[in-house]
Amino acid sequence: MKNRILYTAFSLMFAVCLFQSNSSGRANAAGSGNTGAPGDASSTCITCHGNNPNIVVDLSIEATNADGVTVTQYEPEATYTFKVILDPQMGTPSAYGFQMLSLNAPLDMNGDAINSWVNASTNANIVEISATNRTYVEHSNPSASNEFTVDWVAPSEGAGVVTFYACGNGVNFNGSTSGDNADCATFVFEEAVVSSTQNLASAIEFSIAPNPARDFLQLTSNISNASIYQVEIYSLSGQLMRRQSNELATGEQTTRLPIENLVGGIYIIRVSNGQESANLKFVKL
Repeated sequence: MKNRILYTAFSLMFAVCLFQSNSSGRANAAGSGNTGAPGDASSTCITCHGNNPNIVVDLSIEATNADGVTVTQYEPEATYTFKVILDPQMGTPSAYGFQMLSLNAPLDMNGDAINSWVNASTNANIVEISATNRTYVEHSNPSASNEFTVDWVAPSEGAGVVTFYACGNGVNFNGSTSGDNADCATFVFEEAVVSSTQNLASAIEFSIAPNPARDFLQLTSNISNASIYQVEIYSLSGQLMRRQSNELATGEQTTRLPIENLVGGIYIIRVSNGQESANLKFVKL
């Protein structure tokens, strides 16, 4: 009985590995995400392709802006080119494959997928899995090139941190997963924030003091149009730490914001009236 159970378990694992050996990518062939992201399948490329000590590949994710400059922060609604590179550290793989996903959440936290992929390279496809509302970029066929590119459009202002998850493999093309190897990587894309006083369509000017601060902030505002404003404090990872609503009258006024319960570090304060918003960084001692 025990041998039968072991045989069944082995057979299932073997079948899964064969099923994962998809020439056109897991999302297209099997409707599955295997990037290692929260909410994806527990298996990744490494599960079945990571068994050859004679082949070692190193996966990296790079983002460049419209000027071709490598960046780690995004401007809302701007377009960026992402490149996935599978660098062979040992051995000479015959072909390469990959899969990548982006989530609107800090690293290792689940969130909504940012499905704004466009203009994939000729060796890649953009594939939507409607059941999970997740769109993946993955190899279209086993690729002789170890580089894949795709454009990605950033979300609107205030979305916060976006994390990219990718896994890929280098294969020896022997018709099975034996003799291959694989790697996974992540890329955290922070929303760019301004670090100086902003003028919001001449409706508001504001500043904060002291900065750095220990127990409280003084938000000094000069309002042209009275309105109810949301004052929010976020961590650099995009986590909302504090929110309060303030009815601000026209003219200059000061609002006190307690921050004694925040741990030391860098934070972002965001002021918005639903139509206009601006961000400032501050340091909590």
